Amino acid sequence: MISDMDIKSLRDTRDLLQKVGIQDACQFIEDNPHPRLWRLLAESSLETLDLEMAEKAFVRCGDYQGIHFVKRLKKLDSEVKQKAEVAAYFKRFEAAERMYLDMDRRDLAVDLRMKL
Repeated sequence: MISDMDIKSLRDTRDLLQKVGIQDACQFIEDNPHPRLWRLLAESSLETLDLEMAEKAFVRCGDYQGIHFVKRLKKLDSEVKQKAEVAAYFKRFEAAERMYLDMDRRDLAVDLRMKL
């Protein structure tokens, strides 16, 4: 039997991100560094479109694809497009497609479906 349990610092980081915010969680992670904690911070930062923090966290955990993704997000001209790309990144394709259709960009919705 395999059990999947979070370590204390991972639980603490999740609690900080939910209750206090990204800046305080970043300070906690700097005091208790681990690649998984940095990845958690990067993902939370993406959700809130804090791209500077997301890039910093992806650098600290060594996720080069994540760094490239954040750089691509920074080039987008619309916050809605950024949110749709983040939704697609987290494999929430239906939500991303809905965002594209709501902003009347069927071409991006079709491109998203073609990538799948």
